[in-house]
Amino acid sequence: MMTNIFADMQSVAMMVDEDDGTITGWMKGNDDGLQLAAIAWLRNYPAAMPPSAYIDLIERATQPFVQYWGLRALSGRISALGLQEISIADRIALKELESLIRPGSDSQVQIRRINRELSR
Repeated sequence: MMTNIFADMQSVAMMVDEDDGTITGWMKGNDDGLQLAAIAWLRNYPAAMPPSAYIDLIERATQPFVQYWGLRALSGRISALGLQEISIADRIALKELESLIRPGSDSQVQIRRINRELSR
């Protein structure tokens, strides 16, 4: 059910083509629902934010569903735009994050996939 709601959020997010600061605020805030709405927007506009913004949101996410979709959004950004904008600091943060994510979770699968891609 949550995945269906998120899919609906992505459809609605397509109608907002620019961030007037609202999306950035949602990403930096602590509201899980608004963080998820920001991720839905990022899935549609992957180049709108640097990788570090994605990573910051993923690190601060307290809800596993938000963290998972943040990782999926980052993975989609990498697929769409490549690795060139991912700094050494971003790579270190993602490696550290991998050790903090619950073993066996969907988020762990995602972060491992991302880190494998970064190590190629």
